[in-house]
Amino acid sequence: MGNSGTATAEIEKCKKKYNYKVKTGKPSTYRQEFCEQMIEAAKNGDSPTSWGQKELGIVQSTVYDWAKKYPEFAEAKKKADEAFSQWYADFVKRAMAGEVPNCNPTLTIWFGKNLSGNHSWRDNKKMDEAKISLIEAQKKLIEYKMSGGIDNEDVNNALNLIADAIGKTSKK
Repeated sequence: MGNSGTATAEIEKCKKKYNYKVKTGKPSTYRQEFCEQMIEAAKNGDSPTSWGQKELGIVQSTVYDWAKKYPEFAEAKKKADEAFSQWYADFVKRAMAGEVPNCNPTLTIWFGKNLSGNHSWRDNKKMDEAKISLIEAQKKLIEYKMSGGIDNEDVNNALNLIADAIGKTSKK
């Protein structure tokens, strides 16, 4: 009996020395068939996280954790995000055509910018600020040009560059 106490103490020393931690918590409920289920749900208007909450009773962070841990789930989540964005784009088209009764346009726009997963639909404050700065620079150059303070060819070249930049910020 004396040896088992010594062995236990040695094990505990090793655990501390090598920073050994025992995994705790309940085992993962992840199953590979969730991949296809999530994609199908997205095609019918459920985002990957809302599908997880509704169908599996899991929290949003679990969906993201599974995507980090299971490569096939990460790929399925990408496909589901794309399918959900497509579903939402189709919904907006139907709403604009008057095919969705009692559709609230403000809510539809808010949803598209904030929940669709399609980041290109969001307002981009930095891009708007850059565009305003370019327009202000354009105005100043026009003022200089009209006052005769700068060579016209240089001003025209600068104005063309600014106009190109404004066009690029509008497209993003």
